[in-house]
Amino acid sequence: MESEDSRDTEQRSTRIRAGCESCRQRHLKCDERQPSCLQCELLKVNCEREEKYRFRHLTWFGSDDECPDECEFEFPTEQRWLSVPPSVIFVDDHAHFDLTGIDVDDNGRLNVVDLDVPSRSGETEAPAQDDDYNVSDLFDASPAALYNTTLFLTTAEEASLFRHFLEKLGPWFDMNDNEKTFTRELVRKAHVSPILLKAVLALSSRHLATIANFDSSKAERYSEECVQEMIVCLANRVESMNDDLFAATIILRTKEEMDAYPHGMDLQAHLLGIKAFTHSDWLESSTSSLRECTYWSALRQEINFALVQHRPLDINLRVNFIRNTTFDLTNEHDWSNYCTLNLANIIMFCFGSPERSTSEYRALYDESVRVSDTLPSTYHPFYYAKPGATDTSTIPQIWLASEAAVFSLQYLFISKILLLCFDPTVPIVGYARRLAAEKIDRLSLKYLRSMGGIALSHHTFGPAMILASLGISLCGDRVADMAERNKLLEILTQTQVEHAIPTTSTRHGLLRAWNLIPQGDSTTNVVSPDLHSIHQHERLRLFQ
Repeated sequence: MESEDSRDTEQRSTRIRAGCESCRQRHLKCDERQPSCLQCELLKVNCEREEKYRFRHLTWFGSDDECPDECEFEFPTEQRWLSVPPSVIFVDDHAHFDLTGIDVDDNGRLNVVDLDVPSRSGETEAPAQDDDYNVSDLFDASPAALYNTTLFLTTAEEASLFRHFLEKLGPWFDMNDNEKTFTRELVRKAHVSPILLKAVLALSSRHLATIANFDSSKAERYSEECVQEMIVCLANRVESMNDDLFAATIILRTKEEMDAYPHGMDLQAHLLGIKAFTHSDWLESSTSSLRECTYWSALRQEINFALVQHRPLDINLRVNFIRNTTFDLTNEHDWSNYCTLNLANIIMFCFGSPERSTSEYRALYDESVRVSDTLPSTYHPFYYAKPGATDTSTIPQIWLASEAAVFSLQYLFISKILLLCFDPTVPIVGYARRLAAEKIDRLSLKYLRSMGGIALSHHTFGPAMILASLGISLCGDRVADMAERNKLLEILTQTQVEHAIPTTSTRHGLLRAWNLIPQGDSTTNVVSPDLHSIHQHERLRLFQ
């Protein structure tokens, strides 16, 4: 007879260590603390768990060649027993078939097809097969049954939000990736990563709330749920830095930019989160396709923000996978990434230090020329109409074949505008200064018109309009023609109405620079009634 201590030890050994249900669903390590684990306390949810037990194996008595007819178990007095439901069917696995009377030919093949098989103990007969069964019936099953999976989106509204991200917003993060890595990985992980799923739903909700009068409170609810999931991950040192968290932060930062409309305040909370990732050793430790794709998205976001704020970049431009890459400028993907890095270096030169050396400027200028000269043939326009060819507009029509070509050429033109405006060799006094200033105005407006042409020719692609708006903020004040000014205001308004990126402050700045409103005027109605009604119609058309 076993002692009581050994029996308790055996009972404890049969128990399987398992975390609470909340930690298991979030794939977090549970500390199994009672009555509530640390993760549940941080998330402020009920800590529910159920004990799990291993089955004991039978101990047989008797010789090996005979069927055991007795067995013995020893159970503690507090043993918990499961009740057996009445629908359970017990099958005797040791029943024998009576094969006598079966006719076998000389080759050992059966001559009969109806075997007399005795009924097994307690076994019920299988239902007869439906004669009307058809293979097409398989497709009447629900997707969950057909693919043996669990649907992670249970409402039509959430499914619509998810699809809206895939179709409209996902391309913002995959601009230079033909494989669509960011979107593909997001689809693969969303059903097991609440952080990614909530971030996607939050961004889609915010985007639709701005362009289509969707309930904005749902965007805040999804965002808050995502942040709560982030807090739980950050409390776990092992999980505090991971690809899902990095990608979700990038998505929420995009939502944060949209949140600035209509009050015009950018809280920049998630911008700080991005900096924590891009300046950490974690980014250098290893790499993955999602991590690299997310980094490039973070760099593009930082470029946009630096251009708006006229400040240097606050991101690590020397991460391992960039340092160890030899860019092949004959390759489209490499060319676009190199063009992005070239613009980043130019921004650091222009806004990083008041002392700009001529030698550094010359090196950046020569590099920019090299990038322009190696423009991939697939990035050349397949259609171009000069300004005024079809109307009185000063904006050309420029049709490009890919999203990568759109944003890459926009970056190239911004680089040229910055190099013109921050040229340290320009005379600061005398007649030569005036000639240089006229040349700068002429060329910068030429590049700006090209950016506007690309944007209006691809106005359904958000980044095209956003980058054109950035170009307008850099040198739109130089425009003197009233018709051209109205066209620039139209681009800014369209960017905000169709893509939810606020441009109100840029429009105000231009109107003041053009002396169309007093310097201290804070008027917000800078959209003409006709233009406003047009975009209201567009909002309704999108969801008819």
